[in-house]
Amino acid sequence: MTEEPADSKGIKRYERLLQHKKKEVRIAAIKEIRDRELNERKAIRLLEAVLEQTVDPDEWDVKNEAIITLGVFGSKHSIHHLAAHLNDDNPMVRESAAYALGQIKDKKAFVELVAALDDESFSVREKAANALAKLGDARAVDSLIKKARSPDVKVRLSVLPSLQAFEADARAIDVLVEALKDKETQARFPAIIAFNKIKNAKAIDPLIENLAAEDPILQKVAADALVFNLGWGSIENNQLTKFGERRRQLLLASGTPGGILGDLASTPTKRFRDLAEEISFVMGLDQADKDKLVNYLQDLDNFFKIVKK
Repeated sequence: MTEEPADSKGIKRYERLLQHKKKEVRIAAIKEIRDRELNERKAIRLLEAVLEQTVDPDEWDVKNEAIITLGVFGSKHSIHHLAAHLNDDNPMVRESAAYALGQIKDKKAFVELVAALDDESFSVREKAANALAKLGDARAVDSLIKKARSPDVKVRLSVLPSLQAFEADARAIDVLVEALKDKETQARFPAIIAFNKIKNAKAIDPLIENLAAEDPILQKVAADALVFNLGWGSIENNQLTKFGERRRQLLLASGTPGGILGDLASTPTKRFRDLAEEISFVMGLDQADKDKLVNYLQDLDNFFKIVKK
């Protein structure tokens, strides 16, 4: 009698374990499949079968482990199985399904992920929005914007971070700028953090206003975002450094006549000094670094005036 290949024996072993009456045994088997990276098609089918056959609400954690593993494996074969679990009765399972679909990054799940933005669970909405951001499908912007403008702050918070992925869409930028002025302080954080990576002239004035926020942490992240967006420089080892010619050229390119940066360039030096005082206070600069910042802003002001001539 010909002996079966070792891998075939292994798959049959897992097939038996995944049918065990004790859920702890099934969970351990799923974790072992994941740890051993057994992402061959036969093992994937076993995990998909677990999702189809586990119907007891108390065994939601079994489905959860299978979903997590399929996401780690990036199994595109399993998309319809995972998408179906965005409607599971257990929010933990729905959350894991949304996260797994984000890991797989396949647009076949687009419709289901958009629908998940209506989920009652914050975490499910958040994971669905993140997954849509990873998909990078521009069709998601309308749905994300609608949620980002919800009267419910928790709904806004769950989707705002994902808009950063769509910075090429002016509508997404406009919503993030709106969020910088949100009456709920907590809703401003994801927008300010986004503008630590996105450079856009529309964010400058709202970021300046946030320097006067009551929350000192909000002040700090707003100061960092403002420094980045203005291209003033950054603090490294207590020294103010310039970002370089490329950042300055980007700044000039954004400073169209009548635009925010264009107006800022022609503002009296006093405003630069006032802003330097605020930035210095928020970032804890000593007098020497504060003077460097003031001088830098004045140099930048003069540079604009030279260019305008």
